[in-house]
Amino acid sequence: EIMMLEDGNYPEWMTNIKTTTKRRNSIPARNLHPNSEYQVFLKNYREAWTVVVSRLSEVKYWQIGNEVNWDYYFHPKKNEFSLQDKVKIYLDLLTHAYQAIKSVNKELKVVTAGFAEINEATEIYLDLFLEELTRRTKTNPFFKCFDIIAWHPYIDENPDYNNFAKPNLKLYSVI
Repeated sequence: EIMMLEDGNYPEWMTNIKTTTKRRNSIPARNLHPNSEYQVFLKNYREAWTVVVSRLSEVKYWQIGNEVNWDYYFHPKKNEFSLQDKVKIYLDLLTHAYQAIKSVNKELKVVTAGFAEINEATEIYLDLFLEELTRRTKTNPFFKCFDIIAWHPYIDENPDYNNFAKPNLKLYSVI
């Protein structure tokens, strides 16, 4: 079974951000100082993963997020975070979820969010994602935050090599 715990709708107890919108997907601004709102959020996020994974032992694959390269995923205000911020935040989330899941059972598999729609913006996002991932790996050779990578190969017209296979192969080659 594959289970996805979060979809960008973070509850107030996790973020400590009060919102009047239906979507409670606000994430505090990325701040790596100890005890910042962001660090408290990451601690709560990791604890939530630990609790859920420990209670659902039949699930073997855990997908972290969904279409995180779209603006609405991180904050209800469009363009609240830059593309670089979104990449760093998602890698932080992925890392904390990965550590929580593996602390429960090292055999479980962690799957990245399905990256949405292959277009120029997605390719830029994935390039930045891989650059940041490479930077973190070079800083710490033991750094790991997922076992499987996923994306969504959407298409609005009849698939052929140019409009489906070619862009997906390009994305696959980047990964």
